[in-house]
Amino acid sequence: MPDQETPRRMLKALVRGESLARPLLLPVVFSLASRLESQPLRDFLKNPTKIANALRQIRSTLKIDGLTCYWDPFLEIEALGGNAEWKSDGSRTFTRPTAMDLDGLRQTVEASGGISKMGRIRVAVEVLQRLKVMLKDEPALMVRVTGPHTLAAQLTAPSSPPPDSPPDDVLEFAAEVTSSLVKGYLEAGADVVILTESTLPAKSPGDFERWRTLLDPVVNVIRFFEALPVVLFEDAVSPEELALVREEHSWDCAICLPLQGGPASDWQGVAPWLGMSMQGLDVARSEDEFGKWATSILETVSASHASFLTSSDLPAASDLRSLAKNLSTIQGHLISAA
Repeated sequence: MPDQETPRRMLKALVRGESLARPLLLPVVFSLASRLESQPLRDFLKNPTKIANALRQIRSTLKIDGLTCYWDPFLEIEALGGNAEWKSDGSRTFTRPTAMDLDGLRQTVEASGGISKMGRIRVAVEVLQRLKVMLKDEPALMVRVTGPHTLAAQLTAPSSPPPDSPPDDVLEFAAEVTSSLVKGYLEAGADVVILTESTLPAKSPGDFERWRTLLDPVVNVIRFFEALPVVLFEDAVSPEELALVREEHSWDCAICLPLQGGPASDWQGVAPWLGMSMQGLDVARSEDEFGKWATSILETVSASHASFLTSSDLPAASDLRSLAKNLSTIQGHLISAA
C-alpha cells in the first residue's frame, strides 16, 4: 500500500474508507512532555516552542503513530474567562466566567477574531502549525476539543459535579464554540480531533438526540477536512449507556471504547471506525505480567478489528522507561501481525 507509508497517510486512507494493514497506535502523551523540557506543566502549557520540541522528542523516542499537540480539559473554559487555580500538587480547579452573559461572551469571541485567537488556544494552534512543518508527512497530529455538553456544564456550574442538563441556550453557545475551535484546528493542520465529553450526556433517547443534534455538524466539518473525528468519554460509561449509543443511531465518527467494552460485533454498522482505549501504559510489570497484559490487548484488538488504539493523557510523572517498553512491544506486535 504505497499511499500508506507514513502514519499520517495511513490515517488519511482510513478516513477515505480504505483498509489498513494494522491498527494505528495513537496514545495521548502530552503532559509527560513537560518533563522532557524540565518545566512545570503550568509553564509548559504556555510555550509553543518547548511543546513542539518535546513532542518531536516523543515521536523520535516512542515511534507512535500520532502526536497529541495539546491536551487540556480546561483550555476552552479558561479562554472564555474562567478562573484557574493551580495547587501545589500541580492539579487545578476552575470556576466559570463571573459574568454568564451569553450575548456578551459571543461579542467577546467575535471581537477577538474567534475562539482560536483567545487565551492559550493560540498556543495550541501554533504547535499544530509548527509540527506540520517540522515533521512534514510523518505522524498524525491530534488535538483534544471539549464536547459541547461538557463545555456547557463548565459554563453553568460554579462547582462540581456539573448539572446533568445545562440550559438549551448555554448548550447552543457551547456547540458554537466547539464547532469554531474544531475548524481552527483543522485549518492549522489537525488530522485527528478527539471530541471529549466527561460522560455520555444521554439518560434517555430524547437526551441523546438533543446531544447528537449539537455534535453532528461538528463531525461533518471534521470529515469535510478529511480528518478523523473521535468521540471519547473520559469517565466510565455504563453498559446501558453504551447500548443507547448503539441502538439510537449510526455514527459518522469513530467511537472509542474501553478495551473491555463488550463484544465488538455489537458495533458493526454503528460507526465506520472503532477505537480501543488502553490503560496502564506506563506501569512497570514483571516479564510474566507484561506478557499477559500485552497479549490481552492484542487479542482484544484482533477480535474487534479496531482501527486504532489510544489512551487517556498520561501524567507528567509517568515512568518513561516502562512506557517506552510497553509501546515498543505493542507496536512490534501490530507490525508483525500486518
